[in-house]
Formats: sequence, C-alpha cells, structure tokens
Amino acid sequence: MKIKEKLVENNEGQPGDTKEGSDACGNTSRKGNNSWASVLGRSAVGKEDLEYIEPTIVDGKPVVHIQSDQFAHIQDKYAKLVVGCFVGRRPTYSYVKEVVARTWKLKNTFTMKVYGDKMFTFEFSNEDDRKAVLDIGSFHVASQLFVVRPWKLFVEAETEELKTIPIWVLFKKLPIELWDRKGFSQVGSAIGRPLFADKPTEDRSRTSYDARLCIEVDLKCKYPNHVDVVVD
Repeated sequence: MKIKEKLVENNEGQPGDTKEGSDACGNTSRKGNNSWASVLGRSAVGKEDLEYIEPTIVDGKPVVHIQSDQFAHIQDKYAKLVVGCFVGRRPTYSYVKEVVARTWKLKNTFTMKVYGDKMFTFEFSNEDDRKAVLDIGSFHVASQLFVVRPWKLFVEAETEELKTIPIWVLFKKLPIELWDRKGFSQVGSAIGRPLFADKPTEDRSRTSYDARLCIEVDLKCKYPNHVDVVVD
C-alpha cells in the first residue's frame, strides 16, 4: 500500500525549527540541540534529542520516504489500541466520550484521544474491557456510524478507502421457523450480505428469540429498521 500523508502545519520562524545539517532550503544550522534547549527552556523539551534526516526533494518540495521495516516497534507499542472512526462528520469529543461510556458500560477507566479528522483511539486498563468493546463492535453516535476496530498500521488510510463494513444487527422476535442457516441468510440479506451469526444465536443459548447477525453493509446505503417476512 502506498501511503501519502499530508503532515501538519509548519511553525515557520520558530526557534525549534533549526536543525543540524542543511534543510530543504539549503540553510545550515550552527546551533546544536543543547543550545536550542537552553533557549526554549529545558523544562519545555523532551529528554530524547531528535536528528536531522534529509528528505527527498521532488519538484522543489520535500518528500519523506519511510521504510516499512521501521514500524515493527510501533506496531508492538500500540497493538492494544482500539480505534473508532466516523463515516460522516465527527461529533465533539465530550459528546462521543459520553455516548461510548454509556454504550460500553465498562467497570474500568479508559483513555480516549482524537486521531486525525474522523477518528479516536481508545486505550484500556483492562484486557477484558477491550475484548468487550470489540465484541460490541460498531454503533451509531448522533446518527453517525461509528466503526470500532483494532488499531493497525496506517488504519487511517485504510479507513478512508472503506466502502463496506461489517456490523452486528439484532433481529428481535425472529420467528422460530427461521432459526436455521437458510433463515438467517434470508433475513440478513434484507440488510446487506450476511456473514455469520453470533455464538448464542447459533447454539440457541439466548433466553429469547432475538437473533444477532453480522452483516456487511454498504456505507452509502440506508438500511431499514425492520424487516417484513412474508410466507408464500
């Protein structure tokens, strides 16, 4: 996958922009990292010194080329993150946090951060909470579909290309005559492309005749809030 990411704003003219070596404009820094740290104030800067890595210049503009093998430690570090992405506009941070807390009903705390224009990341203090959130899957926040999935490398670029997603749909009071593979497939097909039932539905262990099916739906389509069943 070729990833082309526009990285944000250049704080032109700030002291911290000076680097060792020649920059994209051919300017050479005469100050080392320690000199600039003393100007900025040691309490304001991190402990790790950064290095100047010369970018490639294409049509007079700097382009950062990254080797995929440098991401192994990143993947390990963030492997437990969960991301939530809005297909439409993103509601406010406070509203989203209130809705997800109410929906998930977790016993432990979690950390939520804004990620890009339409996404949030979630870090959980308890692995069971993480699994529960992924089991609940996608849902709606302020009438906007909120796609919940494990984090992976370049998930934001992949999310931009999404055309279909799997969602869980609950069919309440499904007639007992439809409780088999063909019946699930028929009712699920009224929403999208049925993939599978959850375990309590498949092994009939739920205490009601409510069937929960995973269905792949088109993001651009509006699916019905009920399905009519006609017997010929």
